[in-house]
Amino acid sequence: MGGGPGGKIASSTAVDVIKQSVVESSSFHQSREDALKLAIERAHAALLNKMQEVPALGGMGTTIAALYINNESAVVLHIGDSRIYKLRDGAKMFRTQDHSMVGDMVRNGTITEEQARLSAQANIITRAIGVDGKSQPDIDIIPFEKGDRFVLCSDGIWGAMPESQLIKHFSEHRSLANIVEFISNKVDSMGRDNGNHHDNLTLAMVETKIDSKLKEKMNRKAKIIIGTIGFLLIVSVIFNMVQSCSNKNNLSREHEIEELETALQEKDTEIQTWKDSVERFKKQEEKIKEKNTENEILVQQNNELKQQIKKLQLEKDSKKDEGPKVAPPPSNGQNISNFSSEINTIIEMLGKLMNTSDPNQYSCVKDVDKKQKDINNKLNNLKKRYPNKQQQLSELHVEKLDESVDLIRPTNVYQLTRQGQTIVNQKIQKAKQLLK
Repeated sequence: MGGGPGGKIASSTAVDVIKQSVVESSSFHQSREDALKLAIERAHAALLNKMQEVPALGGMGTTIAALYINNESAVVLHIGDSRIYKLRDGAKMFRTQDHSMVGDMVRNGTITEEQARLSAQANIITRAIGVDGKSQPDIDIIPFEKGDRFVLCSDGIWGAMPESQLIKHFSEHRSLANIVEFISNKVDSMGRDNGNHHDNLTLAMVETKIDSKLKEKMNRKAKIIIGTIGFLLIVSVIFNMVQSCSNKNNLSREHEIEELETALQEKDTEIQTWKDSVERFKKQEEKIKEKNTENEILVQQNNELKQQIKKLQLEKDSKKDEGPKVAPPPSNGQNISNFSSEINTIIEMLGKLMNTSDPNQYSCVKDVDKKQKDINNKLNNLKKRYPNKQQQLSELHVEKLDESVDLIRPTNVYQLTRQGQTIVNQKIQKAKQLLK
């Protein structure tokens, strides 16, 4: 994970554990899906153990893109925003769905794929190896044909250019080694032109030499072709029957034509019924896909809410164990001196909040959120100790400043916006007035 500690250690450790686990599973004739799931669990556990052994690595994690392929089918697994494509004749036949904030927005129809690629929040992922409760992989089993190309790449590759341009490069008629080298050099060059503000990149390609035993389901295009051929055959049969009737007498011809027209109407009815059935099945399939996507989002939100409830319960239990702390009432002179000291501390904390900055958006938002919570907790304690100052102290509370963090040019760091800094400065002036 870019911006996090130990990203290189996390990725290399995960790769080593996954390869070793898959090799061991193959000796037990375990299915490829189960082998990959077990490998992911072991890699996740290995990262958690390493972070316990080395506290400085706390918070490290990595995305995963894995392709387990044989002559039966291709098993595709991914976690995070590293992608796997399947291409055929220059067209995208399959692509994994990113586990990211902007990926969810694309699937909800809020933004487009290109807007997601260019978004400042494109690097915020929702799943990763090494992150508690967020290491659940997506697995797909897909067929392939001779000449299909599988592409595995990190966001450093697919985020560098529009997807249509990237697929065009992936599909060029030359060796895979040359394609990989060309794209890597091109992305590096684009990054250098942009002041070296580009992500690490990983790219691998596989081209199949045979058709898989697993065959693809008939798609809409094939159904239309088959339906058209069937219709043409029916028309051809009817035409031949009409031609054969032309040699009979007029009375017989009229009778046979009526019969043929009736048969044609029946066939038309059958064809329309078939078309209606196909359309109904298509709508049902789309509804099932939408429901599956909604269910996945609800499960993810439910897991996150459980984690938040568990955290809040632990904090509540911890406060109960500590018990109330009552300070002895200070004398009048001490009361004034102590109150002034506390307000000066609040002013100092507000100053640090206003000057918060970080090159990583997530770290900056997290730092701002912690500082404003510390200030509010300090003010709540003061209101208990100085009841006659509750109204003035309440005016010093700061709320939702973590939503006022943005990228500031040309320093290229994240900090409070001008509006957020103005709010904090107003609080500082009120605190100074309270000192007077």
